[in-house]
Amino acid sequence: MKSLGTLLFLVSVLVAGALEAHAKPITFSFTAIVASAEPVFPTVHPGDLVVGHSTFESTTPDSDPNPARGVYLSPGTFDAKIGTLSFSFPLSFIEVLSSGTPDRYQVGAQSGNTLLELTLFDAANQNPFTNDGLPLVPPPLNKFDDSKIFEVFLRDAPGSDFVPKIAANVTTLVPAPRTLLLLASGFAALLAVARRQPRA
Repeated sequence: MKSLGTLLFLVSVLVAGALEAHAKPITFSFTAIVASAEPVFPTVHPGDLVVGHSTFESTTPDSDPNPARGVYLSPGTFDAKIGTLSFSFPLSFIEVLSSGTPDRYQVGAQSGNTLLELTLFDAANQNPFTNDGLPLVPPPLNKFDDSKIFEVFLRDAPGSDFVPKIAANVTTLVPAPRTLLLLASGFAALLAVARRQPRA
């Protein structure tokens, strides 16, 4: 009976922790390799490493009623560093397309005449998403065969079209260390529960 009480206590702690974690910001880190760069960024060259991350609020509601398309206008940040060039923008949106169309995951942030976008596009019908919900773990890169790209867009003047100036192929998309620590602590707690169970 004592082990059952201990188990119930640990489960309640895990549930409370999960609920608290669910309401906290989530960060995905990514790396990419520059494929092309326009002269407007003279210090950026093909082959340069891009390191960045996007942070968003996990409880952000879907603002699009279309059941196959989720649009999440979330506070947070979208940061990227390419050599000595750095961007740090407020996170504007996350878009998730699923069901009946090639799946897509897109993160975008704009500041002035500069727009950052990270886009994963599936044209091979692997359907990485079962719904248009906001992913709380990074989408698997191997499910997106058509495009895995980070881009920097500029426009000549307010109101004009954005034009791509840097394109980089995304090579990793993973939870940031804080997210990994949360997952690890959960697994550790489950392991502790399992070890406390009496052997048959």
